[in-house]
Amino acid sequence: MKTETLVVACNLIEGFHRWPNASPRRRFLAALHRHVFRIETSFAVADDDREIEIFDAQDRVEEFLTRKFGRPCRFGDLSCEAIARTILEETGAVRVEVREDGFGGAVVSRRSEDGGGEC
Repeated sequence: MKTETLVVACNLIEGFHRWPNASPRRRFLAALHRHVFRIETSFAVADDDREIEIFDAQDRVEEFLTRKFGRPCRFGDLSCEAIARTILEETGAVRVEVREDGFGGAVVSRRSEDGGGEC
C-alpha cells in the first residue's frame, strides 16, 4: 500500500476582495466586501516526526499573507481560486483550500506528476 502524509494547517484570515465582473444577479459582489477566509494548507512530509510542525506551517502561511496583502488582507480582485493558487505557489504547499466565511470556496492542488500531493 502506497501512502502519502500531509501536515495540515488552518488559518482564519480577515480580508477584503471584490469581483468586478459579477453577473447582474450577484452584482453586490462587485463592491469590496469582507470575509473571514478559512485557509487550509497541506504540506507533504516524508516522516512522522514533525518534519513540518503545524504551528510553523500556520505561521508560514500567515506571515506570507501579511507580507503580500497586509492585515487585514487586501486581496483586491483575486478570487478564492487565485488566492489559493498564490499561496500554493509561494509557500511550498501541495494543496490549498480557501473558503469564504467557512462556506463556499476553492481548492487548488499540485498534480502528482509535479511532485506534489493529490487530494
